[in-house]
Amino acid sequence: MSNSDVESLVEGLVASGALIMVIAIIGIMLLLSIAVYVLQAVALYKMANKLGHQYPWMAWIPYANTYLLFTLPDKKLKVLAFNKEVDRSTGFWIWLAITLGGGVIQGIFSVFTVVPVIGPIIVSLVPIAIMVARIFITYSAYKDLYEMFVDESQATPFAIVSIIVPITSVVFLLIASSKNPKPVVQVEENNGNYTYY
Repeated sequence: MSNSDVESLVEGLVASGALIMVIAIIGIMLLLSIAVYVLQAVALYKMANKLGHQYPWMAWIPYANTYLLFTLPDKKLKVLAFNKEVDRSTGFWIWLAITLGGGVIQGIFSVFTVVPVIGPIIVSLVPIAIMVARIFITYSAYKDLYEMFVDESQATPFAIVSIIVPITSVVFLLIASSKNPKPVVQVEENNGNYTYY
């Protein structure tokens, strides 16, 4: 065997080892992703069941589970920073438009990269604007859902951390789903008289 044969053999082994390493890493990431998805679905399913939702199985379907996250709380969705309340299903559709439309908008703005100086700045600001818009709509969805199962003193930090570090939302959803929903008190005003039920 010549030196070049040994070198090619070593290179092949190194390359196949690297390939095996990459496949192993991808496999581990895939398994973790599936585990996170299943745990989140279990938590949402339990919450929907406890709240008597008609379709708790939606927790297992992509995008339908986000719809469930938005619509489980029985009150209007307050959009952060705009001080505006919208119907919860409308909040989901806004989130979906931001999520799916964000890529389209980013693609459209990528044309600006040919404009010197300002083009790259605009292109780099688009994903930040999309992220901020999603935060404004998603924070209230998480907070309202958590408030149905845990105290407000816990719900607010849970929602904030769920937005900043999304993987933690699974842990917080599991914590909340292990508790019974808090009783809802509705207040009705009639000519200055308040009725609680």
